[in-house]
Amino acid sequence: AFKAEVKEELSAQKMDIQELVRNQKVMSAKQEEMSADLKAILSLLQNRNP
Repeated sequence: AFKAEVKEELSAQKMDIQELVRNQKVMSAKQEEMSADLKAILSLLQNRNP
C-alpha cells in the first residue's frame, strides 16, 4: 500500500512539473512575441522621426 501511495505521489509531482514546463514554454513564446512587437514599434517610431 505504501509503495502505491509513493508511486501516486511521484506521478502527481511529475504531472505538476510537466504542467509547469508547459506554462513556462507558453510564457516564453509570449515574451518573444512581445519582444518582436516592441521592436516593430520602435522601428516604426524611428522611421517616423528621422
